[in-house]
Amino acid sequence: MAAVILAVTIVLVQQRLLPQLRDAAQKLMSSQVEVSKRMTENIQALRLLHTFGTQKRAAEEVSDLLQIIQFQLQKRAKILFLPDPILEVLPMLTLAILAGLAYSLSTTPETLLPMLLTFLVALQRLAIRIRGVSGTFTALADNSASLQRLNTVLETRDKEFSLGGGETFKSLEKDIIFDNVSLSYMSGWEFALKNIGFTNT
Repeated sequence: MAAVILAVTIVLVQQRLLPQLRDAAQKLMSSQVEVSKRMTENIQALRLLHTFGTQKRAAEEVSDLLQIIQFQLQKRAKILFLPDPILEVLPMLTLAILAGLAYSLSTTPETLLPMLLTFLVALQRLAIRIRGVSGTFTALADNSASLQRLNTVLETRDKEFSLGGGETFKSLEKDIIFDNVSLSYMSGWEFALKNIGFTNT
């Protein structure tokens, strides 16, 4: 009964903490993506930032986002590492309660010492297994936001792929030849490459 109560208590703690951990990880991932996007935009538009004198404002915006990430990291750490001390204390607390009950209810408490020691060993082994399972679920909840972000990047159903012109490549017989090749990124734009020709043997 003590082992069952211990396991049920840990399951209840996990059910309470895992949704909070998933939510914290999702918010953290969103903030990290926003910081990466903002920094990339600032680097690409560096000339415009210098032209309009908005470097300070851009740096302050990134600094504000980094402060948000710091707060979210602290919140995530509190939730992530909270189960560890609980899993350490619960087995000892359970054993202390059982020992106290056995001593107070038994007329010969000294005979219960071997049984308590046996139960202590069994409870320790059970706690290690439960701690391992709990750690796995915690790690999955913590990494759920990263996995979701990866799936979003790799998802192909909401992205459009189209082949514009050209010939299907079958096999390379001898050389790769570029003969009078021009490249424009958009229709009507100035050519980035114009009338390029070379042979790669």
